[in-house]
Amino acid sequence: MLYYNTAHSVFQGVAQQQKLIMPVIGDTSELPLPDLLGMLRFRTGIVLFNRVKRIPEIEMHVVPGYVRGMFCGGKSVTDEAAMLDKVVAVAASSTGQFAFHPRRPDQVQNSVKMSMDGVILSVVTMIDEILYYKDQLPRMEQLYSFVQQESEFELEEEDHSLLNFVKSARDFLEIGSSAEDIAAVLQIGVAQVQFYLLKLRSMGIVSPMRSLDPFLHDPALCLKSSDIKLSQMHPTMVSLSRSRGGYRSSFSEMWNIHLPDAEQPMPSAGRIAALW
Repeated sequence: MLYYNTAHSVFQGVAQQQKLIMPVIGDTSELPLPDLLGMLRFRTGIVLFNRVKRIPEIEMHVVPGYVRGMFCGGKSVTDEAAMLDKVVAVAASSTGQFAFHPRRPDQVQNSVKMSMDGVILSVVTMIDEILYYKDQLPRMEQLYSFVQQESEFELEEEDHSLLNFVKSARDFLEIGSSAEDIAAVLQIGVAQVQFYLLKLRSMGIVSPMRSLDPFLHDPALCLKSSDIKLSQMHPTMVSLSRSRGGYRSSFSEMWNIHLPDAEQPMPSAGRIAALW
């Protein structure tokens, strides 16, 4: 009888341990994200979100009651507003899958401490606002730019998401960019960018650009746009520094480009030929 009880207890312990390590996998279209987070609010582990449109795999580390860390495309995300943008993008996407893997507390990231209830409330609020203003959202291909200089407008500090968006998209709003392009660079949902642009336009901070090609008659803007795009395409080769006077791009040493001195006489084949 003692042997049976001991064996039965061991079996129950093994079964319970196997149950704890089993991952939970599903589709975000079948289980809304707020409901999923509500189910995991007392769990410890890692939630993976993949196949979300325009966004690399997101890895969210959770403990009972809190979100403690996040990675997007393998890169750590520590800004809370940026983290919320990623979660909202998952909730607003028409595609996506999730997988929850239980972990020990020492296996979970410990870089931030966001209340899970606060995250759920923020996601629900943002989704509701986007749906409410759905018919007023600007077209995703419409170009928007700042109306005023950055020093001439102020945003309420309470709106952390909007502040983070302006900070992250500043370079693109200074030259004029669409919601589609900004969303691709920031790796968030297009609807979120459209909503932010709508709010900024209502404040008189941004406005739609008349021409679909703002660089056609402005060589300075054209050069600035090329620098930003090049730095995004080749971050290891080109660096972009921002200053009060504007932007300056610099190539790394691996390019090994040597331009002829202006004091030197012009080569017979022309200055361009001297580069080759």
